[in-house]
Amino acid sequence: VADASDRNALFERTEIGAEELQRVSRRIEEAADERAANADRDSLRFFADFWREVDAVSLRSMSETLQGLGIEEQASAALDEAVHAGRVQPQYRRLIGSWQAMLGERGGEVAGDPRSSAQMLDDMQRAFGGDARVQHFHEHVAASIRNQRALLAGEIAPLALLFPEGSRHIAEALYQTNPASRHHNQVSAAAVSAVVRALDGDRALRVLEIGAGTGGSSSAILPQLPASRTEYWYTD
Repeated sequence: VADASDRNALFERTEIGAEELQRVSRRIEEAADERAANADRDSLRFFADFWREVDAVSLRSMSETLQGLGIEEQASAALDEAVHAGRVQPQYRRLIGSWQAMLGERGGEVAGDPRSSAQMLDDMQRAFGGDARVQHFHEHVAASIRNQRALLAGEIAPLALLFPEGSRHIAEALYQTNPASRHHNQVSAAAVSAVVRALDGDRALRVLEIGAGTGGSSSAILPQLPASRTEYWYTD
């Protein structure tokens, strides 16, 4: 909450009484509960099924990629050689370490499924690829897995897959239109709307969204804010 008399500073000290804070907090909780009660549970269950397949094919592709690079074991010498040869960019060292640790913990899941990542992607295409709720999300998963070696080598930039030929349809599918993102953005919007309704009608508002990224949450929150008395700041 900003002091309308000073439009220069991003944050100002504003005194709000404990009673008002409790009232606003109750409004937020009530709004979130109402939104959750009206959630599209069928779509959320569908997305949970889809996400289990994403998780499984991701594990398989990690294993295949590390085996292909000869660095499936947590040995620094093999990773050093892969980096030196240009098969892995230096900035992906920590990522590779995370993959190795994850496979160390969940390798049994990979061993228990005989399918290759290509077969798993084909199965996902048949099960989910034609559904508009996750169609483009699946498109991005498939493109990322099929280009995993090229991504690690720096031959393809991750943003090229997130915004193919400048299109935003993948980013919107990941952060805005899939059932899980849509639900969370709606809950956030309901909470912000509750805050606005609970505060004095003429009070100036300044909002800071940290990590706005592609604006998926912003697109749901902005319509809830009175434009005439709101400043909206965000970081990426």
